[in-house]
Amino acid sequence: MSSADIPGIDAEAVGRWFATLGVDDEPRNKAASGTPTAARIDALVAKAHEVADMAGI
Repeated sequence: MSSADIPGIDAEAVGRWFATLGVDDEPRNKAASGTPTAARIDALVAKAHEVADMAGI
């Protein structure tokens, strides 16, 4: 079963959770500026989609 098959899991957001996985348990995984917020990650993903769309990819 993939995470996309689990009720309540947003398949679009799975990458965000993997990106922040273990930050609380492993301090070396934390960025110097702290753990990125969901809003910050969403903004970066939206910008990446915008750039990709403009590039036709």
